Amino acid sequence: MLAVILKILGIIGIVLLVILAAFVLLLLLILFLPVKYRIAASKNSDALNADVKISWLFGLFRAKYRYPEPGKVKIKLLCFTLFPKEKQGEKESKAGNKTKPDEKPEEKPAAIAENKSTNETSSEEETVEAVNDATQNTKQSIREKILAKCENIKYTIQKICGKIKYIWENITFYKELLFHEDTKALIKHIFLRLHNILKKIKPKRVNADILFGTGQPDTTGYVLGVYGVLSTQIHKPNVINLTPDFENKVIEGRVEASGHFRIFTILKNAVVLILDKRLKELLSKVKKHKAAMEALNEQKGK
Repeated sequence: MLAVILKILGIIGIVLLVILAAFVLLLLLILFLPVKYRIAASKNSDALNADVKISWLFGLFRAKYRYPEPGKVKIKLLCFTLFPKEKQGEKESKAGNKTKPDEKPEEKPAAIAENKSTNETSSEEETVEAVNDATQNTKQSIREKILAKCENIKYTIQKICGKIKYIWENITFYKELLFHEDTKALIKHIFLRLHNILKKIKPKRVNADILFGTGQPDTTGYVLGVYGVLSTQIHKPNVINLTPDFENKVIEGRVEASGHFRIFTILKNAVVLILDKRLKELLSKVKKHKAAMEALNEQKGK
């Protein structure tokens, strides 16, 4: 009996280890497999076209976007479309919304017409009274609408004044907080992390062939000179050709860019930034200050 129990426990342990290993493998694939992207854009005198493709996890996850066709965003996982969701029942609703044939009005009997002619005098008096009542109701409703709009304008002005007063009362606190040494160091840290992320996300390959002109020869020459200085920083496999047009104001051409990045890179920089003590202290100071101001406002309200 004991041997059977140990054997069952061994099998359960093996299954749990297999599940754990599969989970770890999946996590590693998610973190370290590169997210690949490709951007292709072209512009001429008629239109601008762009095509963006993203693939991940050996192409199991795919996303596409096309311009100038907004709404042409497609996100797929394996064979399943995650976005846009397919609308079901549209055909049934269209089939159910059939236009009904116009119904012919029923013919009124001759007796009704005769009674109508005899009661014309009394109906005219009732009509006059109804018109007077409707006029009074309309005037009253217009008056109520004007009063309601005035109340809304008054409330909006009070709200804006309250916000201005709140900002004025807090401007000293935030100014001191912004120029504090720890805050300055934190801002530098934020820019460092963003730089690291953008460095990994930026395209690894860029091909461009652009025809440009500002409409004035001098400014076109200035732009071309700036490009000549910056082109020394362009390294292979990037190829960017810039052709000037000194007579016309134009910008046409094509651009292709591709690259990849890993989720681990973004996650690592984000976690390091979140765990920064200076960020926690900054958020704590802001939270305490807001709580103190809310308590002060409540006391003033009482």
